[in-house]
Amino acid sequence: GIFIVRTRADLEVAMAARGVYEAGPRYVCQLYVAHPLTCNGYKFDLRVYLVLSSLCPLEVRLAREGLARFCTVPYEAPTATNIAIRTGHLTNYALNSKQEGFAREQAGASAETASKRLLTKTLQQVTQASGGKFSEARLWEQLEEIAALL
Repeated sequence: GIFIVRTRADLEVAMAARGVYEAGPRYVCQLYVAHPLTCNGYKFDLRVYLVLSSLCPLEVRLAREGLARFCTVPYEAPTATNIAIRTGHLTNYALNSKQEGFAREQAGASAETASKRLLTKTLQQVTQASGGKFSEARLWEQLEEIAALL
């Protein structure tokens, strides 16, 4: 399962409560971004895909379309009282899609307000909202640099 903890001790308690240690400790941790970029007040992530076009020689291409997944609760910096509201901090589809606030295009949400959106649409929104501070071209340059490391 996915959860947020503040300390190593909290992690140990959460892991023990979920029985994760049955086959030995296995988990993935990542640092919580203190001041995340939001779109219309909601935290989001980007799913960017690499297409493996050849194994020998190794060739990959960066797909220019992907997904953006949004939280269903407006973002507020984590505190002791709101850290348990996972749908305001985690963009995980399995968590958010079960929430009343999950907006589906099939149910009438626009492409700009859906909880799961096309990457291109989201980048347009971020570009417009940034007042010139965000460069989509620079993002793609950086992603190409990362892809070239393969």
